[in-house]
Amino acid sequence: MARLFWSPGVLAHVESPERVVSQKRMRWGFEVTQKGASRNKFHLGIPSESRTHYIGGTPVSKFVFRFRLNKNVVVTKLHLGDGNAMIVEKLVNYTDGEIFDRFTPKKKNDWMAFTKLASGIILTIHADFLAADSPGKIIILGAGVELDPS
Repeated sequence: MARLFWSPGVLAHVESPERVVSQKRMRWGFEVTQKGASRNKFHLGIPSESRTHYIGGTPVSKFVFRFRLNKNVVVTKLHLGDGNAMIVEKLVNYTDGEIFDRFTPKKKNDWMAFTKLASGIILTIHADFLAADSPGKIIILGAGVELDPS
């Protein structure tokens, strides 16, 4: 039976805080404003039931994410990882609006979590902040994974 695990955006962390103009944690998410012509990464751990006792790992049947962007920031990549191991990389082009999307693997065992390097599932959001009159803003609202060991 598949189970969905969700993490609220307020738990997100910024990789390079020295590039940030302001950051604010609110009940509904993590808001970051950053000057243009720069990049940053945001990491959101997704707590889930440990499945390390399944030989070979646990299939990830989907990952879901939600964030809000203004026109001066573009999300270019999403990495879903398990510790140091990459589960999947998605090249995207999200900007200016509320993004609520999901990805699923082509086949059941294409995306595996809790393998040899298991240390926890993390979504990394890669963002480019564009050169503009006003700074870019991202609000990370949350992310989740569905695990299906059946």
